[in-house]
Amino acid sequence: LFEALEKPLEENEITSLNGDFTSKSGNIEVYCPSFVDNNGQSVTGTLLASFREVATKGDMIRYQTPSQTTDGKALESLGQLYVAITKDGKPVQLSQGEQFYIDMVAPAVAPGMDVFYGETNAATQQIQWEDDGHPDSSNIIVNEIGGQTRLMFFSKQLYWFSNSVALDLSGSTTTEVCATLPDDFTAENTVLYLVFENRNSVLRLGSNNCAADIPVGENVTLVALSVQGNEGDETYYLAHSSVAVSAGQQVALTPAESSISEIEAFLNGL
Repeated sequence: LFEALEKPLEENEITSLNGDFTSKSGNIEVYCPSFVDNNGQSVTGTLLASFREVATKGDMIRYQTPSQTTDGKALESLGQLYVAITKDGKPVQLSQGEQFYIDMVAPAVAPGMDVFYGETNAATQQIQWEDDGHPDSSNIIVNEIGGQTRLMFFSKQLYWFSNSVALDLSGSTTTEVCATLPDDFTAENTVLYLVFENRNSVLRLGSNNCAADIPVGENVTLVALSVQGNEGDETYYLAHSSVAVSAGQQVALTPAESSISEIEAFLNGL
């Protein structure tokens, strides 16, 4: 299902002497230093930069990048990025001690924002986020340029990274929100998400089909995506329900057969 939803990566040819490139949207500029191959040897000549920016809640579902840390804590995303650099089809890495930096239009600015590195969860294939180890905002520079608020921050690795802030639950009474599904929609064929209406935040529900520590009164949408059938003859399903969270919230979802275009239209509207 996610392969069917995925859009092609942006690609830019760069050189080892000038590894800078700009996203097609113009929202993000990436400045790269020198690179080495897997043997630690310097890489020269033409390189290929593959790139993706994820700004919306629908895209966090599409690309399996919910705004959660590796230990399950909720984040509010201020922008997620994927960058890979290859030479003749083979991945390269940043030279030792080097880092590249990103200059991006800020979807939002928030106290306590921080840089996180993405890691793939082997069991779920979802991206989860790990603090980069710097104190909050210590390696993020905020600039006002041409009427735009832009963030500049640094990364010591390629792959996925994000600028995010811990979800502010101060003063909130929280509860567990759970989804129920028909018996033939299981963890083997279905994935569940909780989408905040008024925050740029998406959580994947746990193996018990629940999300913990959701503020009572928060407006959220529960989303179920499912695929059934044999490879090459798949049937896709979508369910969603919006609620104002109450204590011990239970949400019944009944997936309906849906086309990829229908699922895409729903994700685009989140």
